[in-house]
Amino acid sequence: MPVVKTRGLAAALVGVLTATTLSVTITPSASADVHAAALSSPGGRITRTEVLARAADWYDRRHDPDMTYSMTSKTWDGGHTRQYRRDCSGCIGMAWHPNADPNTQGLDDSACTTPISRSELLPGDLLDDTVDDDGGRYPFHAILFGGWENSARTRFWYYSFGSTPLDKVTGASFSDSTVTARTARWCPARHWASRPRRWRRRTSPRS
Repeated sequence: MPVVKTRGLAAALVGVLTATTLSVTITPSASADVHAAALSSPGGRITRTEVLARAADWYDRRHDPDMTYSMTSKTWDGGHTRQYRRDCSGCIGMAWHPNADPNTQGLDDSACTTPISRSELLPGDLLDDTVDDDGGRYPFHAILFGGWENSARTRFWYYSFGSTPLDKVTGASFSDSTVTARTARWCPARHWASRPRRWRRRTSPRS
């Protein structure tokens, strides 16, 4: 039986927990317990904390030889539970831990996500551009929303795997040039597996 290497993901999980304002204290000795309690299975429910921890694990490994951008090649997640494609939608999928490999258009499917408004965005949600009507200058792309950086919710950070290496962008806003080009096309969405159990389907417009 192969040895499953989860140390990187456990460390990333502790880092995310430390960076968020949770009412618990995580100590190094508790990292294994935290990882065991939070680790999801492919296709199962997943917490936002684990979504960001899984993304952080790939980001920490971004310079590894098996982490170059590819629309066909795959790489293991931090827990060695499944391999995911090394592109923008593959990175989203890896973070969400589905037992599937949706592409950018597939992430926008109602079987995978539900539309939300920009004001509803929470860490681990999706910003998806499924329109390619500008001559190929800004083709399809998907980014993982990391969180708001100010109380006014005008600046945020995100993970993007559109080229090598996987990028973590801070200080972003919908008025920045790198984001503005897609402003009218960004479709905020929420993965079904990261919703609270009492979460109800929202029908708010994508604005």
